[in-house]
Amino acid sequence: MAIRGAAENWAPAMGIFGQTQSFYTDFMWIAKVTVPPCDISVSRERARAGIQKALDVLKLIVGSGRAANVKMAHDIALPQRPWELTWTADKGFGIRSSGTSHDAVVNDEWYEQVTAWPEWPLFEGALLEYWSHWGDLNELLARFIDALSWHSDAISERDLSARIVKFWTAIERLLSVSAKGNLAARLTVLATETVDRFEACAQRFSILYQRRSDIVHGNASRTREGWYRQAAAGAEEASKTALIQFLRAIPYIRCRHRASDRKSLLAWLSELDEMADRFRKEGAKKRRDDGSTDADSRNE
Repeated sequence: MAIRGAAENWAPAMGIFGQTQSFYTDFMWIAKVTVPPCDISVSRERARAGIQKALDVLKLIVGSGRAANVKMAHDIALPQRPWELTWTADKGFGIRSSGTSHDAVVNDEWYEQVTAWPEWPLFEGALLEYWSHWGDLNELLARFIDALSWHSDAISERDLSARIVKFWTAIERLLSVSAKGNLAARLTVLATETVDRFEACAQRFSILYQRRSDIVHGNASRTREGWYRQAAAGAEEASKTALIQFLRAIPYIRCRHRASDRKSLLAWLSELDEMADRFRKEGAKKRRDDGSTDADSRNE
């Protein structure tokens, strides 16, 4: 009431008040986070962390094209609507109000669509485990949560160079334990799982990873290179693939190797390396056989 009383004394403010009231009453649902009894600062941190992880999953699904501006608001604020003093030759001085509108990030049936996503139960389980084991995560889940955070940060990152590096950092958090191993080859195995598409996909991921290396090591210049936007889109696709496939693989990693998380992860990464080598050899053999067949046909 105090705000309304003050607003009535200044007509332009009434417009802002009405728009703000309309904006917040348009929402049809709210999210409630229940935190176990603990200190108020800890409960606030846990609640915000849980909400942020849910937003990270939403950003992963929706993608940077629609979710770049998705973020958690800690404080309620009025929509930005600047006022400007303007002048025109025919009307003289005047006051103009300008505001911006944003497209909806998702449609009205977004929740039903998200929960119908085949991978949704896996993400839901991971978030529940993260929530219930606060501060005491196993290494596999901790790696996934870290990579999800990097991916989410990359989606909201305005600078293309930083966005590319963050996406690949997410991938490295999942598929790398040391400098050993071919990251692009491991990612290719997860993305294709077939010999036919392996070589083309491996080459594409290798080029994308080389773009990241050029940025990190100072070999790229945005004033000369035109590939930044394409590299960012490719890195986002690669990071999303790695996150989904890693989450799918966690039960297999644990059951297949039955060791500590670190040893199980190392064994699984070795399996990916072996599969990549096998795909390369099978692909080379197939190309040789196809070449021999073509030669025989010409001789006939």
